[in-house]
Amino acid sequence: MKFCLGVDVGNSKTLGAICTTSGAVLCRIRGKGANFQTSGIEKSFKEIQKIVNKCLKIAKLTPEDIYYSFFGVAGADSDDDKKIVKTILNKLPLQNYDFENDGRISLKASTINDKGILITCGTGTVAFAGNGKKIFRLGGLSTDFGDRLGAEFIASKVISSIIRAKDGRGSLTKMVEILENKINMPAENLMKIDYPDSSSEDDYVPLLIKVLFKAGEEYDSIALQLLIEIAEEIEIESRVLNSTAGLSGNIPLILDGHFFQNAGSFFYKMLNSRLPKNLDIVVPDCDPVVGALMIAIEKLEPLTDDVVSQLKTSYKKREQIILK
Repeated sequence: MKFCLGVDVGNSKTLGAICTTSGAVLCRIRGKGANFQTSGIEKSFKEIQKIVNKCLKIAKLTPEDIYYSFFGVAGADSDDDKKIVKTILNKLPLQNYDFENDGRISLKASTINDKGILITCGTGTVAFAGNGKKIFRLGGLSTDFGDRLGAEFIASKVISSIIRAKDGRGSLTKMVEILENKINMPAENLMKIDYPDSSSEDDYVPLLIKVLFKAGEEYDSIALQLLIEIAEEIEIESRVLNSTAGLSGNIPLILDGHFFQNAGSFFYKMLNSRLPKNLDIVVPDCDPVVGALMIAIEKLEPLTDDVVSQLKTSYKKREQIILK
């Protein structure tokens, strides 16, 4: 029996899993984010090491039992980034492994055959497209280098609009009332969470995203304008990737990340009205780490429909262990 390891190294969390090449999942582990760009190289290594060690312990395996490992790594962007990631992963006692930006495993998890377009909007953003033969990437460097999506970027625009509405520099918006009713304090008090010596573990980004969607559903003009800008960016990225990859026919447009997971039918109706009719929106029904397992299996054996079905079913049934 051959075993594979898959790891999704993210900004806010890291997921790991081990499976057989027939698709039976032996463990699911969740730990803290381990993007070296935000955590630092040493902390990133320690978090990834904890995930790998726990996976092996729960599966009752040794590193030598793992035939192939694949890592989807947030922050694996430039050639210099990839050199750093390689130095981190080389410290692990794994014989055969490879890695790519974490968007790559999201594309695999939702398309299987690597035919489609992926746009992520988690903490940050990156976009990929595949035509079954070649993978193409768009963006994912930072907002300073062209990105216009990503939950942190969007949340910053939401809180900026709220503060400007309160002090008179901007137009009135329902987002002020919605936010302050939720946090039961002035919006300005959220600043303390960003202080370097803050002991708060609160993350107000998901909250601000929910405020945006709520205000949009109430037809708030400022919220609607922000949502229109997001929809426009998705349309632009889809068009560029569609052309670059030379895709034709009905194309799955995978929208991954907690921004899209929190979006309701209101947003998707707005988005659909802007997209070409041949783009079919898909919100993933499984974690991207499943894509890492698929890639690892495919390095050893053909990835059949039966194996994929077994993998997804087994992964969902397996209880997730959360590391502190």
